[in-house]
Amino acid sequence: MGRKAEQWLADVYYGIRRRLGKEAVPEARKARLRAVYPGELPEKKARELDGRRLLQAVLCLGVFGLLTAAALLASGDNRVTELARPEEGAVRTYRLEAEGEWGVLELEVPVEGRRTTPEEREQLFAQAEEEARRQVLGENTSLDAVWAPLDFQATSSVPGMMVWWTPQDLQLIGGDGTLQAEEIPAEGIPTVLVLSLYWESGSGEAEQRQREVPVRLVPGEQTGAEALAARAEQQIREADQEAREEDTFSLPEQVDGKPVVFRIAGESPVSWELLALGVLAAAFLFFREEQQLKEGFQRRNRQLLLDYGRLVENLSVLMGAGLPVRRAWERILRDNRKKEGRSLYEEMALTLHAMEQGVPEEQAYGDFGRRCGLPPYLRLGSLLETNGRSGTKGLAALLEREAADAFQERLQMARRQGEEVSSRLLFPMIVLFGLVLALLMIPAVLTF
Repeated sequence: MGRKAEQWLADVYYGIRRRLGKEAVPEARKARLRAVYPGELPEKKARELDGRRLLQAVLCLGVFGLLTAAALLASGDNRVTELARPEEGAVRTYRLEAEGEWGVLELEVPVEGRRTTPEEREQLFAQAEEEARRQVLGENTSLDAVWAPLDFQATSSVPGMMVWWTPQDLQLIGGDGTLQAEEIPAEGIPTVLVLSLYWESGSGEAEQRQREVPVRLVPGEQTGAEALAARAEQQIREADQEAREEDTFSLPEQVDGKPVVFRIAGESPVSWELLALGVLAAAFLFFREEQQLKEGFQRRNRQLLLDYGRLVENLSVLMGAGLPVRRAWERILRDNRKKEGRSLYEEMALTLHAMEQGVPEEQAYGDFGRRCGLPPYLRLGSLLETNGRSGTKGLAALLEREAADAFQERLQMARRQGEEVSSRLLFPMIVLFGLVLALLMIPAVLTF
């Protein structure tokens, strides 16, 4: 069942690539597959690998999708009917979503901590009045041109000071600061707000003052949703004021006579990060296989380059002893048959197998160099192919020169690898030096 699923997914994947005008298996990938998996058809191996990685990605997505669904079912509905107060002296602003027949409205409701007896504080009425006049504006720029809801949630930085606003005409301005006038002429409507300031000292002495603040209402840009949100916020504030001595208070079940459901804004009943993690894991599994193929290809090339010098040297020695090329080839394979996983001997075994199947010897050597794909092996394959057609006279001398060149290339490769190791060790050495320096300097600094 798993094999069929892999094949089906691979067929779907290749069909999508073809519709997009791309090759099912690009030539560059075929070359890597042919090199990493010698003796296997690259198209067949690609289908096997792609089917496996696609199945892994689908299974990963399925698992994380089920976990997300389970978390969604476990969390249930995130509606709230009460708001908890913060600790004493703190204010917490709830971002709520009011859902009803009108749709979903976003509200911001500040909830104060439980009221206690104020401690003694000094205050100035002039400062409190100035702050209150600035805060009450809301979105308006002047009390001479009020078109948006006023902010009656007045606060004062003066210790012991309480500030509140009262509209003189509730038919024009509601108790929550919303504009109640249905039609406002272009010249505006004048009205009055009453600003009440109450100050209480720590000894119980209190003083209250009132100011009449003239206001002019003008036509504005408030939408129906804004007005509805303001009325919902006002109902919540009224419920808040009625239960100031309680730890929680209930939210209204209706706004403007219509049912409403509140939710904490920004809080989802399920952590969607879980599903995002599943997508990332699936993508990792999908691309990991291709990355492993590239790393295997690079590792195979490094092995071939390291083994090239020994191969040429052995060929030169054995042919110098009188063995023909094929016998020398078989002898090298027999002596190294225990070295499993070495790409060179796998390619040599494929070459010998091809010759046993009837492929001409010189052609098999040329195919060997082309399969390896590296410049030294291309030279060796061409050398063996050419001399196989024209005779082996002088081949031993050519192989000796090739062995000498291969030895020099191996020295250069070892030197490059040493430089790479040194560069990788540089950063840890710098970190260690910094730690040693810190261990020496910190005690010296602390002694001063």
